[in-house]
Amino acid sequence: MDQLANGKNPLKFLNYGRTGWIGGLLGKICESQGIDFTYSSDRLENRTSLENDIATIKPTHVFNAAGITDRPNVESHKVETIRTNVVASAL
Repeated sequence: MDQLANGKNPLKFLNYGRTGWIGGLLGKICESQGIDFTYSSDRLENRTSLENDIATIKPTHVFNAAGITDRPNVESHKVETIRTNVVASAL
């Protein structure tokens, strides 16, 4: 990893999906590489919260490993599931 003259890593990641397998691994990788990162606690459905996260944290990169899966109501809420998993991810 490239470092600044002061020895700090210039990267700062904002990670979504902390409780999932991939999201958890992303955090471990960041820690092992000395990369500054923050897990968001916001929901992908809330665009304003996502925009606030980005404005406040000022990440160089955003990882989205979040999504709605395996819930009993996914089949009966297809529009909301697609909106969250596809449209919110495109933000």
